Amino acid sequence: MVNISQNFYCDYTSKLEKNNLHRIYHDTQYGFLVKDDNELFGRLILEINQAGLSWETILKKQNNFKIAYDNFNIEKIASYDKNDISRLLNNAEIIRKHKDNIDDMLGTNRILK
Repeated sequence: MVNISQNFYCDYTSKLEKNNLHRIYHDTQYGFLVKDDNELFGRLILEINQAGLSWETILKKQNNFKIAYDNFNIEKIASYDKNDISRLLNNAEIIRKHKDNIDDMLGTNRILK
């Protein structure tokens, strides 16, 4: 019988130190069922911002995104206005690709709400 609490690693992950961002992500988030809508929306925000960048860049900024986007609270994000968009665009702690990306995330959020 397999111990389901045991972590299984691919060749890449098995060679990483325990404090490596990818290994921590693997052990705590990757492949885990997400039942909370806010957490799921937060992962969507991270994925949208990752396009063209390394996942390590996103992992390093993950907490900054969570802070900038009110803990990924769908209700709060749905009420964001122009001031909030400006705040996000000027936040050097997150990835600020284009205003269109932020508008897309907010539009998706309003649809989900």
